[in-house]
Amino acid sequence: MSTVAKYHSCDDTRRYDNMEEGKRQRVKILKDLRGLLDKMDSSKVTLIGDIMLDRYHHGYSNRLISTAPVPVLKIQHSEESPGAAAHIARGLGSLGLNVSFFSCVGDDREGEVIKSQFLSDGLSIDGIETVSNRQTLTKIRFFGSRQSLL
Repeated sequence: MSTVAKYHSCDDTRRYDNMEEGKRQRVKILKDLRGLLDKMDSSKVTLIGDIMLDRYHHGYSNRLISTAPVPVLKIQHSEESPGAAAHIARGLGSLGLNVSFFSCVGDDREGEVIKSQFLSDGLSIDGIETVSNRQTLTKIRFFGSRQSLL
């Protein structure tokens, strides 16, 4: 199965002939993109960039703190994933590209989480340097009832 077999294509010529010109152009662009994705299955990509850990806390809020108009969030679950350029590297890897990613993380738990996620995605961590006396940049978001609170 090709990398992009899951993508929808418009092979029904009757439907295609009855489309507006704008839609026809979009279908052509998507078909061209599909062809490009099929061609680059094992292409090599080198990516150099910042790396951070994205941490998301999801919950609900049904009251405010009594001393300030700030919601109290009851966290139901949390998730973590590599962000910034690491997110791009994982996306390229999921398309079947051979990704060489170069960046650095701190000698901390967050850096280990990022490297662990890369390994579980089948990506190399050879280009990710661990730097002592440095903290891995972490972005933390809180979501209550599908709204970003912070």
